[in-house]
Amino acid sequence: MRVFVARQPIFNRKEQVVAYELLYRESEENVYSAKDGDQATTDLVINSFLNIGIEKLTEGKRCFVNFTESLMFSNLPTSFNPKQLVIEILEDIPITPALISRCKELKKMGYMLALDDFYAINPQDEDLLEKLMSYIDILKIDFLKTTRMERRKILQTYGCRGLIFLAEKVETRKEYKQAVQDGFQLFQGYFFSEPRIISGHDLSTHFYSYYELLNELSKEQPNIKRVTEYIERDLSLSYQILKFLNSSHSRLSQKIESIQQAIMLLGFNEIKRWIYILSFKDLSRKGHSSKHEIIKISLIRAKLCELLARKTSRPQPASYMLIGMFSLIDTLLHREIEEIVQELPLKDEVGQALLGHQNDYYQMLELVKLIESNNWDTCSELGNQLDKEEAYECYLEALEWCHNLMDAK
Repeated sequence: MRVFVARQPIFNRKEQVVAYELLYRESEENVYSAKDGDQATTDLVINSFLNIGIEKLTEGKRCFVNFTESLMFSNLPTSFNPKQLVIEILEDIPITPALISRCKELKKMGYMLALDDFYAINPQDEDLLEKLMSYIDILKIDFLKTTRMERRKILQTYGCRGLIFLAEKVETRKEYKQAVQDGFQLFQGYFFSEPRIISGHDLSTHFYSYYELLNELSKEQPNIKRVTEYIERDLSLSYQILKFLNSSHSRLSQKIESIQQAIMLLGFNEIKRWIYILSFKDLSRKGHSSKHEIIKISLIRAKLCELLARKTSRPQPASYMLIGMFSLIDTLLHREIEEIVQELPLKDEVGQALLGHQNDYYQMLELVKLIESNNWDTCSELGNQLDKEEAYECYLEALEWCHNLMDAK
């Protein structure tokens, strides 16, 4: 049975990614029934730690994994480095003396323990819950299932124990600010992709410094001399283009020694693609916080769109990269998407897709969003053209590509 693994970032109060929760779906039916819970977690852990490589999935950060009752008592949790794993105890696991004893053992071995969906726990014995809490490091509280009053009561009751409180399913900026105010230390959900002001002017200035060059590259017959001059004027950009094109990840058979040579060998479209990629990469050096994760998601989406377009034999697969790359640009620049599309030299179909027109580029982006959130069961018609195993391999390749790109100095 093949498991598709995706991830959801977990942020601290500085909006830095400190961990990822691993999400999984089985390859065909896409969801596990309750009786398959053990197999689901086993497949997830083996696939993540052994087959894929945990470094690729979590970039050296801790990963949160749900464990069923029987797996809590198996050797599976202790097969992995305690510095890499946070063991999530599901809310439907009965609190028994045996569970408390097991948690005590795991704590002695150095594992961090999280209690999932804490408000949903309805213990038969309050004394047992109290004993269990002495071994718990993190309490996860679901924002969708609780009121603010209920959450405050939990924090007030257990706040003196030195626990870390994690707010999950935080979907809006308002909820995030509320969680910070109430005392939560960790946050999980898609609040970070909601548009907000993040040094908005600086980002706009940075991005549009490439505009003149991109505009020239978008002409029907770009002037090679002018394009070369634009690139060579920016020493950092020139250096990065030559470095990336000459890297081990490039498939070129000869070393490129000048910008003009790069243009002659690769063509204007490929150079334009690299300008877009490098401009996004460079954004991550400016500012801080959750913007880094938005840029990473944008780049992963970009590469995944391109790879899937190649798999399905679409013409000009590189052009599909742009729909993924600009899918969160309104969040990054804190501007209306309509304004941005008008100003950027984008192919008409890409611009229209960003505005919500349901063309082929739009459908590709929707498929990529389903893959990254592991919602395979709602795959579109486009998704049905693809073998899910191949599509998932593309997702892993996009993750690795982004990791290599962001790590390169």
